[in-house]
Order: sequence, then structure tokens, then C-alpha cells
Amino acid sequence: MLVSWKWLGQWTDLSGIDAEAFAQRFTCTVAEIDHVHRWGFGLRDVLVADVLAVAPHPAADKLRLATVDLGGRTETVVCGAPDLAVGLRVPFVPPGVRLPSGIEVRDGEVRGVRSPGMLASEKDLGLSDDNDGLLHLDGVTAPAGTPLPDATVLEDVLYEVDNKSITHRPDLWGQYGMAREVAAMLGRPLQPLALDVTLGSGPPLQLQIQAPQACSRYVCARVQGVHIAPAPVDVRLLLRRLGVRPINNAVDATNLVMLETGNPLHAFDARQVRGDQIVVRKAVAGETLQTLDGQLRQLTPADLLICDGEGPVALAGIMGGQDSEIKDDTAEIVLEAAAFESAAIRKTSMRLGMRTDASARFEKALDPALASVAARRFLRCLLQWSPGAVVSSDLLDGGTFAGQPPQPTVVHTTVDYLRTRLGVSDTEIPTQWVKTCLERLGFAVAIDAAGNLQTTVPTWRATKDIRRPEDLVEELGRHYGYGNIRSQAPLIPSRPPYLPPEKKLGNHLRQALSLGQGLTEVQLYAFDHEGHRRRLGLTEGPLGSAAGTLPRCEVQNEIAVDHKFLRRSLLPNLLACVEGNLLRGDGITPAAKGLQVAHYELGRVFLPVPAGHTTEEDDSGLPAVAHLPHDHPQRQAWWQLLDEDVRDAVLKRL
Repeated sequence: MLVSWKWLGQWTDLSGIDAEAFAQRFTCTVAEIDHVHRWGFGLRDVLVADVLAVAPHPAADKLRLATVDLGGRTETVVCGAPDLAVGLRVPFVPPGVRLPSGIEVRDGEVRGVRSPGMLASEKDLGLSDDNDGLLHLDGVTAPAGTPLPDATVLEDVLYEVDNKSITHRPDLWGQYGMAREVAAMLGRPLQPLALDVTLGSGPPLQLQIQAPQACSRYVCARVQGVHIAPAPVDVRLLLRRLGVRPINNAVDATNLVMLETGNPLHAFDARQVRGDQIVVRKAVAGETLQTLDGQLRQLTPADLLICDGEGPVALAGIMGGQDSEIKDDTAEIVLEAAAFESAAIRKTSMRLGMRTDASARFEKALDPALASVAARRFLRCLLQWSPGAVVSSDLLDGGTFAGQPPQPTVVHTTVDYLRTRLGVSDTEIPTQWVKTCLERLGFAVAIDAAGNLQTTVPTWRATKDIRRPEDLVEELGRHYGYGNIRSQAPLIPSRPPYLPPEKKLGNHLRQALSLGQGLTEVQLYAFDHEGHRRRLGLTEGPLGSAAGTLPRCEVQNEIAVDHKFLRRSLLPNLLACVEGNLLRGDGITPAAKGLQVAHYELGRVFLPVPAGHTTEEDDSGLPAVAHLPHDHPQRQAWWQLLDEDVRDAVLKRL
């Protein structure tokens, strides 16, 4: 996930803070940052230009001559962009400028016509791979000739956050949740989201929720008078740098609000909502749905659907149906913002192999209270970007959450308990600091004279995150700084534990390979990756086949589509690990050229066990392979790995 420093600054004061240096503090307090990217820098010499005239090129059919206003002067340059037209505002790159994309602009001739500069696309500027046309600066009010970074929200620092570090934090899957954490870290105010929007009256349509356990909240509204057009350039650039392709103002509004709040949305073309009703239900066995990616999906009764009066229009929480997408002539929209059961979305996503931005968020157990916030944010954005659009209905709020919201989660503990678990004194963490820290994070805190603490958890942390006192210990510890907690050896008498022979063998191997040979130990997944196996030419066969292959153990609830089988060998994943490190570099040598990688792994593999033999260790602590016949290939291979001392110990225990 990418986090925009510039976007965070809309909600909290970041003045005086170095964004790149702040990344280390963010990693130690909130979530691990893999990389820090500088985006949009190096474009100070690019200017805003107004296209005044377009003429054909005298010697080339696909080229044209564009006369542009640069604020007090004009230039005529050769341009091959298909969307060039009078009245456009576009970037102009003068001669002598070297762009971040590597393009060096010269004052030269193109097919016999002098061209002192160029008009640029997003790809030319190094902002994206889009080279279909020029970067349109519609909506930019700065005068012609203004440097591009001064006319648009361009230069930014992006944090690439490791998604695994925020799996348990659904509130951090939106930029506003990240801003809340940054404001708490800096001790600065957090500005609220602007939610004011003028609503109409009456319901937008009829709503039926036939699967209330899988859909606790469904919010919808109807917008009329919509004019589908590109979103403002600052919005398009913001989406680009966060990895989302701009499409149009309506779709971009759903994506922007999802990135902002963490709650996915879907906008339906109202013409495609048949019967003027929405039904949320489970699929029927054998039912199908063609999704936006053009694929025909075979559904099961475990899948949750959004339907209209005649049939499915979306796979809930994952992807819309192909017929429901916003089109260029769409004038009326039905908005959906919902809260779906995390387990149902995750299982459907895994079964169908559909990993989307929406499913990644819904499967984390989003706060149902976010649905109405996201809906109002979308309506506010769309009304700003589509003049003449009006919300023609009230905001319909259905589901069990609207009728009976859950009781707040309250955690009872004491301040002394929190300090004891952290290993700090009352002078290091005063009671008032505890209260202030938790309140900055959105908790409601009450502390009596005896130090008893009652903490009401905010809804965005109450789904599967904060439940008990130990969770509050973590909140205080990460904001106090684990590095500020003094180190102290435990005063507990101990003795070395008994190590089975195979553990000793592993330790000997590590010493030999890591200390003796300088190799790096890795720990990889215990699943085969089917793509890696195919590249290695590995095939499957029945037990005892000529190829000598053995059947593999298939897992019932795989973590990914390509990880369905437990590994029989360490080699395929280890080779893929080496390849990945060679391609990525080590921070000094950037890529495979000249880089040496030496890895090893000690781990379990999963092989068939002959009939009559158990796979579990017995009372002696030895694995089942130790009890196989002496001439069995698996036992012989295992026995060869043992040194003489370990063999003697094994024989005594047998």
C-alpha cells in the first residue's frame, strides 16, 4: 500500500517535518515501510501552456504544428499527440531540459520544421506509463507560463507500506487512518473529514437484505444530472501516484474515497438497475455472473451477490458486473457503500482467484460506521466534479447495523498494570500521558483516583483489533517507543532445555553454513508455488511411476490460488528466493550483474508415509522416519544426514 505525504498534510500539520527522515519513526510506531519514493520531482522547468492554434505539418500526415501561449510569449512546436486541440492546457517542455523519464528536449527540426520544445504526456514526464495522449491540465487556474509543480499538486513523497504489517489494522487501509496515526505521533490536531452534502428526499430505490449476517449495513443514494468527464487533474495525478488508473469523474470518486477512508464503494449506472430495486442475497447453486473483467464466474451458495429486480449485478465486496459499469453517456447513478462479513468475502475471493482492492479491505473486517462516511464523501466529490449533478434521494441506510448498532467495546484495566507489562515506572509514563496518548488515537478514557482505567474503543479499532488490556499495552508501547524502554535481564533461574538430536543437527548445520561458509538462512513458505514448479519442469505422477514422482498433499484452505500443495522439496522455493534477490539487488549492487547470493533453508517437507507407519513423534521424541525399515529410502536418506554422535544417541533412544 502506498501512503501520500502530501495527502496526509491535508488533515494534519506536517510543517517542519522531513518526510523521508520521518519514515523511520513511522516504521517503529505504526507500520513497516519498505521503500520511500519521491514522485513528480525534477519538473521545475516544465511550464503550463495554452494551445492557441493547430495546423497540419507540411511533410508528415501524423504530425501537427501547435502554437502555444507560455505567458507573454508564444512558441510553435511539432506534436504527434492524437488528442491535440485548440483550447487545451498542457505541459510544455522547453529546450535543454532533461526529464525524469530520460528524455532530453532539444531545439531541433522535425521533418524540416523547427520545434523549440515539446508538449508532454504523462509518460514523457515520468509520471506513469500512459502515452495515449497529452497530460490535460483542465481545471488548473494558474496562468500560462507557470512552472508545472506550482500549478498542480505534483511533488510528493510516497511511503510503500508492507501490507502484512497492517493486516490486523483495517483502519490503516485508508489514508485518513494513516493521518490519524501521524497526528497522534506528532501531537498535532487531526482535521475532520468534510461530509456536508445536500440530500434529496425519499428512498433511491427499494432495498432488501436477505442475508443480514453477511451484510450488516447497506447505504445507497441516487444522483441525477451527472456529466461523465475526466476528474480534475490534481485528482488524476493523485490516483496515478497511488497506483490507480484514472477513468472518469464518477469512477475516480469511488476510488479516491476508497483510498481515503478505506471503505470500498461501487457506482451503478441507474439504467442497468432493473426493477428499481437492490437485493442483497446469497447465490443459488449453478448461478453465474460476468464481472467487469469480462470473466464468467461460476457461483456457489456461499457467495454473496448484489442483485436488481431480475438478477445479479455485482459480486459483493469484490467486483461489479459487466453490465453495471459507468459509461460515457451515464446520467444517473446509484451509489453503494456497504459493510460485508469479512470471512465470506475472503472465501469467495480465494475460491475464484479474484484479489481486488475492495476484497483486500473487506476481508479485514471494516468498521460498519465507515459506510455512511464514505457515501457522503463520494457524493460531495461527485457534485464538485460534475456541475449540475444533484442528489435526488435521501441516504438509504439498511441492515442490522442501522437498526441496532453494536455496543461499544470497553476495556477495563489499571494504569499500573499497563506500566508493569511495559516495564516502565510512573515517572517514565505518567498517568496523564497515558490518557493523552489514548485520546489522540480516538479512545474515550476515564481514570479514577485509584488508577483504574476504563477505555472505550473507537469503532474503527473495535472490529478485530482492540479487545483486552494487552492491546492497550501495545498502543502505549509503540507510541512511547520500544527503544526508550530500558533493557533489563530477567531474574529467573533457568537451565538449557533438552534438545532432540534433529534440533542439534540443525544447529550444527547452521553454524557450518552461516558462520563457516557465510551463507544466509531463509525461511520460506511450506507450500509449493505452482508457477515456479512449471518453470522448473516439475510434473506429478502416481506413486511408483516411471518418473519417480510422488503425490503431493493438497490443503483444503489455501492461502493463495498458486499455493494449493505442501512442498515435497525445499529446492523450488529456494531457487525462486535466490532469483528474487538477484533481481532486486542488495542495496549496493542494484541487480543481477556482479551480485552474488548464497542462501540455504532448513525446513520440513511433506512426503507420503507408507501404510502402517505414523507421522507423529513417539515418546522417544524421534520422528516416524526413524522407525522405518533400515533399507527404506527415506530412512537411509535421513540417517545419512546425522553425524556419528547423533546416530549413537538415536540408537540408544530406539
